[in-house]
Amino acid sequence: MFADTLKDHDAVLWTAGVFVYTNQSNFAVAQLRMNEMVAELKSFSASVGGENPLIYLNYADFTQNPLGSYPMENVDHMRKVAAKYGSKGDLQTRFPGGFKISRVEGSLNPDSP
Repeated sequence: MFADTLKDHDAVLWTAGVFVYTNQSNFAVAQLRMNEMVAELKSFSASVGGENPLIYLNYADFTQNPLGSYPMENVDHMRKVAAKYGSKGDLQTRFPGGFKISRVEGSLNPDSP
């Protein structure tokens, strides 16, 4: 689906997790530090010409927009599939949370690059 964006390039998939159940203020600190690490890794990858805007959906954090990082032709394809197999929009409107294709900005244009 997005393999063309990685064609002829090496890539690193970085993921990290923090579990804090005892104190919400500890979670806020952990989230802040994780965001700082992400920013540092993005800065480093850009400095060596290795940046890639793709955010892998399965490992995305709630603060990220993984579907917004997909090429527009892929977003358009997912919208068409959602319209065909979920014409009532139940998965987009009745299930809270998650990343929804209906929330991705951009026009539905089959000729989009």
